[in-house]
Amino acid sequence: MTEQELHQSREFQAARALEDALNTMSWKPEVFAKSIRFYHRTLQQELFRTLIAVIIEMAKDDFMTDPRNQASHDTAKAIVESGILDEAYLPFI
Repeated sequence: MTEQELHQSREFQAARALEDALNTMSWKPEVFAKSIRFYHRTLQQELFRTLIAVIIEMAKDDFMTDPRNQASHDTAKAIVESGILDEAYLPFI
């Protein structure tokens, strides 16, 4: 996928909307997490698939880091290297 195609995708637009929501000192991850209880069960599964994809992407050696996100990169890398995600089976039902 080219960068232009990425920028035009629904996923990119959704990521930018989430970025905008996160860009505030009042963002509460725990409230967001509790809010997904109200998602349709299939969409909960799709969100979890997405979160796993985020972890895998952040764990890559070429993922750009600096002191602000190094801990996230290191944690993502530890999760991927643990092998736990290799066993994840998340069917679309």
